Amino acid sequence: MTISTSHRGAFFRLGLALAALVVFVASAVTLWGAGRNLYLRPLDGVEGDLLFEASRIRGGLALYTDPLQGAADYGPIPARYYVLYPPLWAAFLALWPTAVAAVLGRAASGVAWWGLLAWLAITARARCRVPAVLAAAFVAGVYSLAEFGGSARPDSVALALAGVALTRAVRKGHLDSLSGALFALAAFTKPNVLGMAGGVVAACAFVAPRSLRRAAVGAGAVVLVVVAALESVSSGAWLTHLRAGTAQPLELHLFVHHILARGQFFLSFLACAALFAWRAVRPRAVQAGATMALAALAFSVAWSFVTFAKIGSAANYWMEPCVAAVIVFAHVQPPELTPRARLALAVAVPLQALWTGVSSVRATREAIDANRAHTLLLERARAVCGAGPDVLVVADEPGIEMALDGRLVAHAFPLTHQVLRGRLPSGPWLRDLARPEVGCVVTAHDRIERPLSEVDVDYDYFAPEVRSALYARFAPAAASAGWEVYAPRR
Repeated sequence: MTISTSHRGAFFRLGLALAALVVFVASAVTLWGAGRNLYLRPLDGVEGDLLFEASRIRGGLALYTDPLQGAADYGPIPARYYVLYPPLWAAFLALWPTAVAAVLGRAASGVAWWGLLAWLAITARARCRVPAVLAAAFVAGVYSLAEFGGSARPDSVALALAGVALTRAVRKGHLDSLSGALFALAAFTKPNVLGMAGGVVAACAFVAPRSLRRAAVGAGAVVLVVVAALESVSSGAWLTHLRAGTAQPLELHLFVHHILARGQFFLSFLACAALFAWRAVRPRAVQAGATMALAALAFSVAWSFVTFAKIGSAANYWMEPCVAAVIVFAHVQPPELTPRARLALAVAVPLQALWTGVSSVRATREAIDANRAHTLLLERARAVCGAGPDVLVVADEPGIEMALDGRLVAHAFPLTHQVLRGRLPSGPWLRDLARPEVGCVVTAHDRIERPLSEVDVDYDYFAPEVRSALYARFAPAAASAGWEVYAPRR
C-alpha cells in the first residue's frame, strides 16, 4: 500500500505540530525554572569567582594578585585565586551593589540568552520562519543550556555578541568592521566563544576575501583597546591568570563522557542544521551567506568537541554550536525534501523533541528541589559547625565561600591543577587551612573523607594533600542533596 502525496504532507505537518507543542511546553517550563532560580539557586563556582572579582573592582582593590602571596586585604588569611576571564563581565557586575549583583547578573544573562534566541526566530527570513522558530524554541527549552544561560556567568552575553555578528555576516554575505568588533568583544567576554568567528573567517577567505580587511580593522580596534587596558591593570599578568584559570589539560575520556551524556540531546539537531546548509551551498552558484553559516556551524562544533576534552568542561560548551544551528535555520533556505525525507523528519523531529523536552522538564523540577535543599543547608552550615560570623567557611566552590564569607579563601579548582602540574607549591594554601580562623568546610563535589584510592584528578577540586589536611581537622556533620558540611573534630 502506498501513501498519497496529500497524506504524506498531512503527516509531515502533524509531526511538526507535535514537535512544536513539545518544545514550547519545554521552553515555558525551563523559563519558569530560570525565574525561580534567580533567587533560589546558590551561587555556582564561576558565579562566585566573578562576583568576588567584582567585589574587588567595586572596592577599588587590586584585581590581579600573585596567588602564591595572596590578596592580603582580608585579615590573616589572604585570598588566593586566579582571575578567571578578562574582567569585562566582572566589571559589569561591579556596577551594582553586592546585595543585588548576582540576581541582576542572572537576569541580564537570561535576557541575553533567551532574547538572542527570540530575536533570531523573529528576524528569520520569511521562508525560514517555521524551522527557525522550532529550532530557537528547542534550544531555549534545553535545561542543560538554560542552567548556564540564566546564570551570572558571561556565556550568554558573549554568545549574544557573536550571534549578532554571525547573523549580520550571513545576511550581508560578507564580514564588516562591526562584525569583526563584535566577534572580538565576544572572545574577550568569554574566551571559549571562538568557533563561529573562526568559521566565518575561513569561509570569507573563499567567498568574500576583501571583507576580511574590514573585519580585521574592527577586531583589531577592540583587541588594541582591551589588551592595553588589561596590560595596564594587571602589569602584564592577565595572560598568566587566564591560562592558569582556563587552560587545563585535555583528556579523551572527558570528551567521550560529554558525547555520551549529552550528545543524545544535540547531535541530531546539529546534523540536521548542517544538512540544511550543505544542501544550500552545493549548487554552482554558491550562496555566500549559507557558506558562512555552514562554516560557522562546523567550526563551532569542532571547537566544542576539543573543549569537551578539557578538564573542567561543562554543558555550556554546547551553547555556541546550538546558536550557530539556529542561525542556519533562520537564514538558510530550507532544501526541497523528498517524500522519504519528509516521512523521516515527521517521525524523528517529534521524537527528538519529546526525548529532550521530557528530560529538560524533569531536570528543571529536580534542580529546583536540589537548589532549595542546598540553600537550606547553607543557611544552617555555621550553626552545624558551631562557627561564629567571624569564622571562615572553606569550600570547593567559590560560590559557597562568597555566600558564607563574602570573600574567597581559595579558588580551589585552578589552584589544584597548578599544584598538580608543579607550577604552584601547596604549602601556603595548607598553612592557610590550618589556621584557627577556618572553622567549617562545605563541599558540593569533593567529599573530603574519600580515601586516596578514589582520587580522580580530572574531576576533583581539592588537591590530595589539601583534602587530607582538611580531613585531619574536620568530620562530616550534615548533608543534603549531595552537599556536605564538615565541623571541627572534637
